[in-house]
Amino acid sequence: MPSCCITHLPSLDRFEALRVLDFEGCVDLKDCDMKGMDKLFQLKYLSFRGTGISKLPAGIVMLGNLETLEFMNTDVEELP
Repeated sequence: MPSCCITHLPSLDRFEALRVLDFEGCVDLKDCDMKGMDKLFQLKYLSFRGTGISKLPAGIVMLGNLETLEFMNTDVEELP
């Protein structure tokens, strides 16, 4: 059964206080628009493990508090 978790995700810039964002297993997650990722200043953990992405969102370079970035089992080959 395909995952459709990303279709229900509101704009990320509404979650400024978010500390954990885990997309693990959302196989339908592709190189979708992660607009607002750069506004998640308090984010400490971000996982794309087991998703269909091939490129990490450019906004992750702005996440100064990010301690853990997981992208195993994806098609990502380079960091932004």
